Amino acid sequence: MDKNPKLGELLIKAGLIDGFQMNSALSYKNHWGGRIGESLVRLGYITDKDLSTFIAKQFDLPQVDLITHRIPEDVLGYVPESKAREFCVIPVDRVEIRGIMHLVVAMPDPTNLNVIDTLQFLTECWIKPTMVSAESISKAINLQYGAAASRRASTEHSTPPPPFPHQPTSEATSEEWQSIELAIKNHEENFEALLRILIKHSSPAQVKDLIDLL
Repeated sequence: MDKNPKLGELLIKAGLIDGFQMNSALSYKNHWGGRIGESLVRLGYITDKDLSTFIAKQFDLPQVDLITHRIPEDVLGYVPESKAREFCVIPVDRVEIRGIMHLVVAMPDPTNLNVIDTLQFLTECWIKPTMVSAESISKAINLQYGAAASRRASTEHSTPPPPFPHQPTSEATSEEWQSIELAIKNHEENFEALLRILIKHSSPAQVKDLIDLL
């Protein structure tokens, strides 16, 4: 999370941690691996949210409040839920930057070029990272993808449309059908009577055939 090697010094200068906490985090990092920011969070010296906010300001990165921001379902569809969980990211919007559409993606580490490159390959979009804590992203994934799945399920199980209102009670006999066609061809004027016969005896396809003869 800390591409800037002076992150610890910046945090001390900002009054977010002290020298003892910094040295403890360095020891933790050297033993367990990872990055200094992650070590500070794991040791409880700084919250994930406070660290994310601080880094966003240092890199002049935009931030998104995932609690209040509603993500359009078509935007969410750019990244499958499994990949969102794997990389701890979530797409939040699409914006045009200098005439080129970008997919805005919230991530805890916007300096992770490997994740950004993978997302660009996966989505076939230019990626605009935005800084959000890992905890907030995890909650948003559960909320947003769950809501999208519920909406799709609701649509799939919605009430089917009513049947065609004038289903024929029986098929017309060949003699009746020939009589109807002959009447139309001879331009008989009693169309009201013919219409009643059509509604009573004909299927929708047959009605269309008759209309084509008019």
